[in-house]
Amino acid sequence: MILRGMYLDIDPREMAGYVEEIAEFSELGPYLDMLVRTYSSGMMVRLSFATSTCRSRDILLLDEWLAAGDAGFLAKAQERLEHFVGGSRILELASHSIPLLQQCAIARSCSITAVSPRPATWRNSRPNMHSLTGYVRSE
Repeated sequence: MILRGMYLDIDPREMAGYVEEIAEFSELGPYLDMLVRTYSSGMMVRLSFATSTCRSRDILLLDEWLAAGDAGFLAKAQERLEHFVGGSRILELASHSIPLLQQCAIARSCSITAVSPRPATWRNSRPNMHSLTGYVRSE
């Protein structure tokens, strides 16, 4: 947690104050004492998300939106992310989900600034991805 906080430019002493909140939000309990390299991908998502959203930010650059985890954690993460986004001054969100971009633009009272087709090189290599990429930017 402390190391990830340092990646986020949070002083280790300040990050130590968030440890209890991160532990509670991630719901990892006794697993927090295990080596991170033994975590499942779901456990890593929980810990990474809880750590990355422990402190508000003025500027957010988001690529996609969290859509992983069990239903209980997903609902809790969705609520936290909406609060996190609402507290920022500037948001830039890139997504392949046009409904998500529209939802974010409405919530932030801003507009979708660009919608562009996927690069041609991706069309054959990722057939399950949407064909559009959009961006929401608000200040």
